Amino acid sequence: MPKTVHFVQHGLVACMMEMPPAVWPEGHVWSPDWAKVNCPGCLAGKVEMDNATFSIDLNGPAIICKRCNYPSYNLEDVERHYCPRCRVSHDDIWPPARKWWREHPDNLFLS
Repeated sequence: MPKTVHFVQHGLVACMMEMPPAVWPEGHVWSPDWAKVNCPGCLAGKVEMDNATFSIDLNGPAIICKRCNYPSYNLEDVERHYCPRCRVSHDDIWPPARKWWREHPDNLFLS
């Protein structure tokens, strides 16, 4: 049976599959080495690791959260990459999970 290899680091799975691995379906394993990972969800997280959760509008200036689309013109929020609506500093979001976090606005992960 082919194995699905997930990326795990710091107790987190890049595709946000439920932990611990003991509850995973048969054939699912983990690795801290990206070269061994073949899970499509985990690999998508690897691709979008840099600033995938926000953008900076220099005309404002403003930070625009890509999860809730809220723009904050507060200069402190812009400097800290903070979204007051999601109540999160984007720099604190584990990079491989950024794509998952952005696409699951109803989940309370890091909110």
